[in-house]
Amino acid sequence: MSENTGEVSDNSKQIGNMLELIRKISSQSNILGLNANIESARAGEAGKGFAVVADEIRKLSDGTKKASEEIFTFTTNIQNGVEVLILSLDEVNSTVDVNTEIVTKFSEANSKLTILNERLTESVKRILTL
Repeated sequence: MSENTGEVSDNSKQIGNMLELIRKISSQSNILGLNANIESARAGEAGKGFAVVADEIRKLSDGTKKASEEIFTFTTNIQNGVEVLILSLDEVNSTVDVNTEIVTKFSEANSKLTILNERLTESVKRILTL
């Protein structure tokens, strides 16, 4: 069980790494859009169409950045939840180990009591036959 949670944790860390790459691409796209706006302004009237494209590039970059931030928040929450789950599973496993030991000792004590009871029964039978 904890292996599966560890795998989930590893996968969400990998998602975090991919999101970092997406953020970098988004940032570079934003810079590209800004540069394109500057170049379209330099081109004057002939660059107006290019300015529209540059604005759309920046909008896409902003949307990508916002989406990646939301995904990062979700994966961070998943990672935190997995860490809590792993700690809880470790605690449950520890409790199960303690309970198993208690049951084993109880079973051993019960076996000894059964043997003593059989001996006592034999002794009582011998006394009664005298």
